[in-house]
Amino acid sequence: GIAELQRIRVSRADAVDAGLVKSGVKCAAYFVEPDKRALVDLQGTALRDGVAAHRELKKRLAEMKVPLVPLLLVQADSKDKSVQGLKAKLLAMGFAEEQIAVHTADEPDAGLLALANDERREVLVFKMAVALGFDAPRAFTLVSMRASRDEDFGTQLLGRILRVHRLLHGRARAGTLPAPLNYGYVFLADPDAQVGID
Repeated sequence: GIAELQRIRVSRADAVDAGLVKSGVKCAAYFVEPDKRALVDLQGTALRDGVAAHRELKKRLAEMKVPLVPLLLVQADSKDKSVQGLKAKLLAMGFAEEQIAVHTADEPDAGLLALANDERREVLVFKMAVALGFDAPRAFTLVSMRASRDEDFGTQLLGRILRVHRLLHGRARAGTLPAPLNYGYVFLADPDAQVGID
């Protein structure tokens, strides 16, 4: 019985101007000639570069005196023991056991939603679960090893790293947030199989 339906349209640009959403995504993808793929550890390279980006963002936040520990999202592929392999690599890169959280169907983390605010955790290793319905505004960086052909799923996954944390809203709204902190960062280990994210 409503005679006139009122609509309010909000564009993505409006959300960026309001300091709620980052300006965009910067992506690194790794390409190797097919006959040389066996010689290169693409997953290890993507993970190393993703960790370097994460640590640079963490350093910038500390220099700005913003009390925020960014979250690095690492999406494992579907192979057996891929999560354990990634966790071992992260430990070798200097992360402590308690800084790494894992959430998969096989290893669900009951405190997943609390993880968004638990700054003792710097890395979340997952397969599919956090692509939908997981809100972690301190996530800036995604390293993905998983094949992805669905664009809608890819959009949802990238949405995890596009929120601006509340501690940065004022600077983002005023346009004074340093450019590196106004982007999400994605590292694709196998872009040929990740066209949904690409």
